[in-house]
Amino acid sequence: SGESYIAPQQSIYTLDSALRSLADGGLSGTILVARDDRVVFARGFGFADRERRIPADANTRYHVAGVTKAFTAAAVSGAAFAS
Repeated sequence: SGESYIAPQQSIYTLDSALRSLADGGLSGTILVARDDRVVFARGFGFADRERRIPADANTRYHVAGVTKAFTAAAVSGAAFAS
């Protein structure tokens, strides 16, 4: 469902507060924190679709193909440099 899962811990409250601040600044995303194979925090922040003002939630899917290219390039460059 798109609900959030939150463990009752001060650090989770602090993380949630920081994410709200980032969303207020225009950043959108989804974060999941797990401990011992158990989800302790999962929440979306900002918008899944800015144009239609659809909020992001814990189950929002993102198109990351363009973003992964930069990670792959960095990994390949790092591997080549280490050789």
